[in-house]
Amino acid sequence: ATSERNPWVMLASLLLTRCQGSEVTLDLGQQIVTMVRSLFNTKHKLPVQCIRHTAQLLLQHQPSLLQPALKLMCESGDEQLLQLTLGQINDMSAETASSCDAELLSLLLDAGLLVGSVSSTLYPLLSAHMLSHQQEGGWDVERAAAELMAAGHRPEAGSLLLAHRGAHQAQFTFNSALAVLKQWL
Repeated sequence: ATSERNPWVMLASLLLTRCQGSEVTLDLGQQIVTMVRSLFNTKHKLPVQCIRHTAQLLLQHQPSLLQPALKLMCESGDEQLLQLTLGQINDMSAETASSCDAELLSLLLDAGLLVGSVSSTLYPLLSAHMLSHQQEGGWDVERAAAELMAAGHRPEAGSLLLAHRGAHQAQFTFNSALAVLKQWL
């Protein structure tokens, strides 16, 4: 109830209910993310409950607002919101996954959600993003592979290592992925 009365949450709610049209909505979702981010380092920083409520408003309003909602949930650092994020990722269609931007992929990796997304349509994009932006993101591919292996995703861990070490695509077989785990981890 308190989060619903927060002036920033009320503003987001009002904007979402008054603004219509797909172009307006896409821009509006990003504007809400920008608004919440602008409060991060101020005395008006939104508590997790308000971020949760704002993300739920975005999710309820339109499917096109999934990315802004996921961005807010990832940046919150709240375990419940991260679990909700994983649920949204694992329910994502291939079409929705293919439209995810680089910022969202980076936020998901920063939040440590690679292992939890293995069964999703977003996993190939996440792992490719990790490999292609490793320097700027600062992600440890070998540690991610070890986490994948520890979670029982041995083929995915091996494939990630093969790609990281520069193996040719023709060598990416199930058996080679499992073999490199013994050798490299």
